[in-house]
Amino acid sequence: PKTKAPTTQRILLVGDSISYGKGLTVKQRYSDQLQANAPSHVEVLNISYPACGTVCMVAYLNEFLHLKPDLVLVQPSGNDVDHTMGRAAKQSAVGNSTRWLLESRSIQILSYWLYGDAKSGQIDEAVKETSKFYKPHTDALFAAAKKTGAKVLIMSFPGTNAAWYGDHLHTACSDHGELCLGAIKLDIDNKGGFLDTVKHFREFTQKELPAWLSESAELLDLRPKVLGELFPNHHLFMDIVHPNRVANVLAANQLTDFLQKNWDGWKAP
Repeated sequence: PKTKAPTTQRILLVGDSISYGKGLTVKQRYSDQLQANAPSHVEVLNISYPACGTVCMVAYLNEFLHLKPDLVLVQPSGNDVDHTMGRAAKQSAVGNSTRWLLESRSIQILSYWLYGDAKSGQIDEAVKETSKFYKPHTDALFAAAKKTGAKVLIMSFPGTNAAWYGDHLHTACSDHGELCLGAIKLDIDNKGGFLDTVKHFREFTQKELPAWLSESAELLDLRPKVLGELFPNHHLFMDIVHPNRVANVLAANQLTDFLQKNWDGWKAP
């Protein structure tokens, strides 16, 4: 139990290991940096948990509604898309009967030569299926927030491969316009100038590939440059999934800017 003062505006963050802060100190997490940026009447509580997808987030949010949040900050989990793709693969008779094709290097090279890289198209289809399958759960997420009169804000992170896995919750935001304050994505391209404030970090300014990627290339017997091109966001990640402290500073700055402009709760009571 955590008593809430009448003037307090409480932000409740639900997410997976990205928001939980795997590989970071507590103070390096974007939630804690957002707290440091916030005015004194705004409180940020992080109830994220590793591997927590939308179904888990609904359960957690309902469990913690006694905290009476004024804003629910949701970090969409790529686990939702992974699970959707896993279900589709298991249900595909064609996939099971032709699995040997996927293991053929010659077939892979031929298909790439004929059709190019279909990664983005595959991800788009996976996100569409994810939106369909998880719609009852994303609806439940907004319903839980509505019980306390809280607004919802979606904050998505990309993968190291520059793919976006949270669009199913961006779609849900559009479906619940009366509750959703907005759906924003981490500004990797620096359109808002947020990276200008973090260029002093060596992780961002270094020219060489990070150790986790160069060591992976060595294990896979690939040239590091090739792997670097496959994962263009590597300078902002600690591994293939988890954003580093630079990305967390970027997220905190972007959230601060958005809330200052779009959330009445940020203003002094």
